[in-house]
Amino acid sequence: MLAHLVHQSAEGQVAVVAVLLTEGRDNAALRRVFENLPQTEGSRKALDASFKAADLLPAAGGDFRDVGSLTTPACNDGVRWQVLKQPVEVSKAEIAAFRKLYSMNARPVQPLNDRKVEEN
Repeated sequence: MLAHLVHQSAEGQVAVVAVLLTEGRDNAALRRVFENLPQTEGSRKALDASFKAADLLPAAGGDFRDVGSLTTPACNDGVRWQVLKQPVEVSKAEIAAFRKLYSMNARPVQPLNDRKVEEN
């Protein structure tokens, strides 16, 4: 799985920090999020607790960067991506809770359009 932390400047520029999620132990940073998932796909439920996105970030550094597009329609270009190399763990139960609502939410692969991926 992949978590997107989406940021937008006052000028409308978009940047995304992507955190890889892999099966392992419960994730304390995401516990409240998973506990507050809506019951059905397409419904919404407000998070009844605070969430500190920095707690989701892995301890180790390193990332891949490129300028690409959003992953949701209309898949607008010009998005600065930072994909963190080190995954963080989420439990099998947390993955199952997500999949119950979103069985498949990946979009088709997009053309590279001469994009360059940088490694840090």
